[in-house]
Amino acid sequence: MQTMEPQRVESKDISLWLKQAYFLINRRVLAYFLSVSLFFVSLFFCSQALASASAIGAPILLLVVFLIFTAFLFYFTLAELVMVSFSSDHSHSINPSAIIHAFLPNQKVFLKMTVFGVVIGISYCFASVLLNPGKDVYAISEQILTLLTKDSTLIFYLFKTGAVFLCFILLVMFTLRTFFCVPLILFHDMNYAEAQALSHRAIMKNIKVMSIVLMMWVTVFVISVNVAPALAIVFLPLFSAFNYVSYRHIFLGQGTNEKVKESKAAVALS
Repeated sequence: MQTMEPQRVESKDISLWLKQAYFLINRRVLAYFLSVSLFFVSLFFCSQALASASAIGAPILLLVVFLIFTAFLFYFTLAELVMVSFSSDHSHSINPSAIIHAFLPNQKVFLKMTVFGVVIGISYCFASVLLNPGKDVYAISEQILTLLTKDSTLIFYLFKTGAVFLCFILLVMFTLRTFFCVPLILFHDMNYAEAQALSHRAIMKNIKVMSIVLMMWVTVFVISVNVAPALAIVFLPLFSAFNYVSYRHIFLGQGTNEKVKESKAAVALS
């Protein structure tokens, strides 16, 4: 295991992380927008496939497959946005092939994170059903499948699904102590066990700060789900950039973004 020792941070650093995340997004607005758009387009086709398969029956099985595929897609998007944040921070250009080549060697690690995440998510679902005797898992599964077959509500449903997945991934990250796993895996070539152990150490070392982070993002995502699901388009890149900036501060000791570097063309013209 790599010997990277996470450092302690303070609660006031959270506002700094949000500010730095915003600046990174502002530098690469188009790249962030394209990445998020690709996620929702992929989610659209995935939901259409699920709607077509719903005629076969077995709604619970179909939803489990849907959750696994969508969660993997979500982790890929999160990894993509973290890499965009890295490129924005260092004024590097980035293209889809570079993202795919960085992701492919770690796809098994992300698949393992996905499976663990879906298991935790299903556990949360069962817990919520137990607290609400008026519904059961089968009825909820059928209700979701019905929503997916209604074109009039599909766009709204996809935005709401994106917001729910943000909240879902966040709860999974804190339950499994994997909040920093994505950048640790991408930038330090760690396996799941190494990244999870190091992420756990960072969270426990900064338990007060990370508890505030958890409450802050859960509140934001719950509001998004219930009030304005379309805000998921904004919160997904913001959360990803925030994840990168907080990792960078805690593990690399870099609390502020690098200055924007001039391109060679701009230097030549001057």
